[in-house]
Amino acid sequence: MLNSGWGRLVYDMTIDDYGGAVVFLYANNLKPFRWPKSLTPPLVKEMERLKDDGLTVREEKRHYMVEPTLDAVRNRVLFRTLPHEVGHWVHFIEQVDDPGRGNEEERTRLWELYCTIPHRDRENFADRYAEQLRAQLMAEKKIPFSSL
Repeated sequence: MLNSGWGRLVYDMTIDDYGGAVVFLYANNLKPFRWPKSLTPPLVKEMERLKDDGLTVREEKRHYMVEPTLDAVRNRVLFRTLPHEVGHWVHFIEQVDDPGRGNEEERTRLWELYCTIPHRDRENFADRYAEQLRAQLMAEKKIPFSSL
């Protein structure tokens, strides 16, 4: 995988005796990274989310420099990325049914059906789901929880 990320959902995977969806949360180093200055509207929203999670964003001459801290990365991964990936799973189930049922051919058909939904629509759903879940959990004072 050449692009960096915070996590991802694998919709159908087998690990030992378990088969189904898996969320991978990626380890991240704390090195600053660059973002281009030419931001699309979705990337502008994403930059605001980075700031909300506690990452420092500095504007430089040719790019933005994003500076993570341990707490900011923890916030990002646990309280934003994980709900976002769960949102993808919820969207998948709402749109095409539970992919755990049926044989491999049926699961492939369901995946292909889901992929007919435009990528931006799938991302928008996951973003909305994550924001709603995050707001609810914060209102209930279940997150953020302290680190050990």
